[in-house]
Amino acid sequence: MTSTDTPAATTAAAEAADEAAAAAARHAEAEKHAAGVTFDNEQDDATTRLTVTGNDRPGLLDELTAALNSCGVTVLRATVSTRDDGMVNDVFTVVRGEKRLRSEDLNTVRRQMMAVLNQVPSSSSLSRARAKSLGVTAPKPARGDKIGADPGISPASVYVDHVRGVSVLADNVASPNYTTFTINAPDAPHLVSRVLQNFGYLDINVRFAAMSSYNDEGVYRHDVYHLTGRDGKQVDEGVKEELRNNIFFMITSPDLDDDSY
Repeated sequence: MTSTDTPAATTAAAEAADEAAAAAARHAEAEKHAAGVTFDNEQDDATTRLTVTGNDRPGLLDELTAALNSCGVTVLRATVSTRDDGMVNDVFTVVRGEKRLRSEDLNTVRRQMMAVLNQVPSSSSLSRARAKSLGVTAPKPARGDKIGADPGISPASVYVDHVRGVSVLADNVASPNYTTFTINAPDAPHLVSRVLQNFGYLDINVRFAAMSSYNDEGVYRHDVYHLTGRDGKQVDEGVKEELRNNIFFMITSPDLDDDSY
């Protein structure tokens, strides 16, 4: 120890080093949870790949999809997931006017998406007034039922309309950790957004989703969702059936034309 290395100076230096290390750790943690929007405009199929990260919250996927719709962007495919630390990692393949996004489009989309990611979470992702305007009905669970309960798992249930080419499947058997919800249907404007709004109204979280469209004498959707209640468990049987009924009616009702989606 030199004449200047007093015990007090050594202690102060150690404390400064500890504080610097703690600050670096806090910065690294903040970086892990930072919201972000990145683009890849070099896809071979003339599409744009949009990657979104941020803190998950009820209704976030619905809000992100609505933001894309407001920018005139069409989602062709999407894979969305939530990490164990509560961060979402959503990848959207999008076009605008059947072409990849232009530079000015990218700036607009980034602003809209970041505005959604930085919003303070609300108590409900979908107001009852908005749900009423969409024709969404509230669940009517049996006495004592609630989302995430385990009253006994029933076999997978599916509604099919062969004339319109629609099938809606709800399954609590494939996995004990989530409800698998699968939609096959002709595509329609804002169909995905309306599906997500139904999830929000019924207090259902999307843990993972793979959404895609394909051509088969017209454009069809094949969307698969892994759903849970707010408690992180499978969607209750009663609510699961309510959701299946709502989605099937929404897609197949003859009173709903393209502008109704």
